[in-house]
Amino acid sequence: LLYALPATALDRTSNWPLWALGIVAILLALGLGLVSYAHFRETPPGPQVVRFQLGLPDDVNFTQFGVSAISPDGRKVAFAAYGNDGTPRVWVRSLDSPIATPLMEATITQQSFGFFWSPDSRFIAYPGQKTLHRINVDGGSPETLAEVGPVFGGSWSDDGTIIIGTANGIMKFPASGGALTAVTKPANAMEGHLYPRFLPDNRHFLYMKNAAPGMRSILRMPSRLLLILSRSWP
Repeated sequence: LLYALPATALDRTSNWPLWALGIVAILLALGLGLVSYAHFRETPPGPQVVRFQLGLPDDVNFTQFGVSAISPDGRKVAFAAYGNDGTPRVWVRSLDSPIATPLMEATITQQSFGFFWSPDSRFIAYPGQKTLHRINVDGGSPETLAEVGPVFGGSWSDDGTIIIGTANGIMKFPASGGALTAVTKPANAMEGHLYPRFLPDNRHFLYMKNAAPGMRSILRMPSRLLLILSRSWP
């Protein structure tokens, strides 16, 4: 025998899954809304300050100026030091290792004013007597980038341009080597343009300019906007 349900019972039975799905969807939406509200009300953590000390290997000393530079990837530090043989060199240490290694062919002077890294953290540019060299951090022979000296700091952009501070102003040239082009010109022999540093756009850069006695100016190029006026170090 076949038994036919009343029409009202069929309607209630067929509508029940739709109601159930609707209730579930509403509950999910409310839950996601509450989670999103709580998440976006959270205060993001501020930048953490990390302090650490890097010790020198035994029988190794910093050069007279003891310059150092951290690689762009934040994994290595290069510094100027000399060991038992008394020859100043560029040394490299990974921040996750206690061992510092000299780049044997990267000889410098006691008065080197600083060196800088390539953007990919593979090379270090460092000054010689009257030259600027680069060397692979994994070792090997240095390459001469430019005949210039002394060099007062520099910076290496992502597009392969190097800028350096010199007695004649900020100079630029290709990272592959080539002729130097003046970017700035000091007003007089006492107005040094030193320690340029590219900004993230790889077009503008900061550099230090000697100002009145006891003061230093930091400027941005190419607009020459004076950003900071601060007292010089002793």
